[in-house]
Amino acid sequence: MRKPSVFLQELKRRRVFRVAVVYAGVAFIIIQIIDGAFDYLRIPEWVGTTIIVVLLVGFPIAVALAWAFDITEKGIVQTAAFRRAAAVDDIRERFGKESLLSGESVKLLKRNC
Repeated sequence: MRKPSVFLQELKRRRVFRVAVVYAGVAFIIIQIIDGAFDYLRIPEWVGTTIIVVLLVGFPIAVALAWAFDITEKGIVQTAAFRRAAAVDDIRERFGKESLLSGESVKLLKRNC
């Protein structure tokens, strides 16, 4: 039973749920605009269908990008592996923020995790 909870924690840490909810909300608003405005503007039906298909195809892409990347003050960076992040957090808990690990020890830890 531990694996699903770890997976859910990882989804929360990578903010995948947030991206999915925001994407779904924006897609819903766009679909409502298509439904209400396209008839009055005499825009062909295929345009609305195409936009909906693009939104549906874009959803898993947005979720995958949310899993793989984080937006930080340094810009868009690749998300650190969960095991590596957990190992570093464990070391910080044990030794405090000012750990006695040298740069070489951290490199070895990153390579082995």
